[in-house]
Amino acid sequence: MQPGQFDTRVTFEEKVRVPNGGGGHNIEWREMSAPGQGGRWAAVWPVSQGKGDEENSGSRVGNAVSYWVTVRTDEATRFVKSDWRVLIDDEPFAIKSLARPDRTRGTIKMIVQTGQPT
Repeated sequence: MQPGQFDTRVTFEEKVRVPNGGGGHNIEWREMSAPGQGGRWAAVWPVSQGKGDEENSGSRVGNAVSYWVTVRTDEATRFVKSDWRVLIDDEPFAIKSLARPDRTRGTIKMIVQTGQPT
């Protein structure tokens, strides 16, 4: 990939359990890297949609929008997991598919979909 294709800023977040002060816990999302670093530069482009891309949400059926996301590998991105989410323009996307790092190109490719992982 050409460096100019990495033109979208993305932030990876993982789900963490945080004590709620009453003996239980809440689920929150924590930025993968140090807060305020602004995430990573990524190449983002849409995946062609088919009938398998529909998602059910209660009584309504809508089309889930999927994208390819490619980021450069580094010490932090090598640990991204499929139960994390990625923020693209502050919108959460669930990581649906995560490929092994491509050592030749120094990248990690994934498919993300609108919405959040559960």
